[in-house]
Amino acid sequence: MPYEPTIRTYTSHQHGSGVSVDGILLDRTMEDYLQRHMHIPRGDIASRYMPQQYVLGFEPPYDDSSAVPVEDRPATKLPFMRVNNSQHDVDGFETYEQHGENPWRHKGHNVTIIDPTRLDPADQKTDQFAWTTSLAFPEPSIVDEICLVLETGPAGRVPYENLFLYGVPAGPLTSPATQITFAAPIGVTDWVSDIVIQMQVDSDLGRNNAELSDLEVNLFDWRADGRRFSDVTVTTDTTLPSMPNGWVGGPGPNESLLIKLSRLNVPLPAGARVRFSLIIPWYDTSVYEVSHSWNDRPWARQIYSLSLTTLELLR
Repeated sequence: MPYEPTIRTYTSHQHGSGVSVDGILLDRTMEDYLQRHMHIPRGDIASRYMPQQYVLGFEPPYDDSSAVPVEDRPATKLPFMRVNNSQHDVDGFETYEQHGENPWRHKGHNVTIIDPTRLDPADQKTDQFAWTTSLAFPEPSIVDEICLVLETGPAGRVPYENLFLYGVPAGPLTSPATQITFAAPIGVTDWVSDIVIQMQVDSDLGRNNAELSDLEVNLFDWRADGRRFSDVTVTTDTTLPSMPNGWVGGPGPNESLLIKLSRLNVPLPAGARVRFSLIIPWYDTSVYEVSHSWNDRPWARQIYSLSLTTLELLR
């Protein structure tokens, strides 16, 4: 019978070409083959990886717009936090200089016109806010894919009406697009390009020291028009399963964004702690025209869904 390397891998019996077919030998070979597959030894699977998915999500709480002043409204920006730590965030008599570790939580998130250093927080009306999730991996793993959905909808229990567009500037207002993306002509809108997606791996030399973290994934300066999905021909929800915000009381297009980063192939050592962050801008609405995008509460303008695909060792 012809030489078959696959069979030789699982048996001690020798087969070769140009010899007679021995039925007893073939039978013993198949028995060895079956025994091997019915009792797979650890050495066969120790180096094999299988996909594992982690799914995260956040739906901003209802904001009672009838409550005045704004601070009496129940909505909150948490889990979004400023990218820069400051003494002005500390309550009580403790000082940031005494107990703070990291002035910055992230790296490489500059969007040109926003300065989040807050040298004078009393006048700070532009900033960046980050939603960060930390995951620990006890075994060596590989990050294969990051998929983020920013879901919007004009109706449902809570309207999330982010169209991810810079509105047409009027009066004293200007468009952030003229300074972040290609300059838009007067009277023309432009797509937002100020969303940042990051993945950082903490250093074993100092897990709480953000300066030592490795920035493995950093997606920035991209335009929303290449990442959106919508259905403008119907007035009912055609997605399966139906989106939580729904289209009840439509009509109106769903201008959600789908950001999918595939085949990342980022290896993680055993015991790695990884931080996944979504960073969005906060603009001074008295200066910038952002009524079709971030408005005054950018964290409450869409629903967030994040899925992470890793390749992990078989156990």
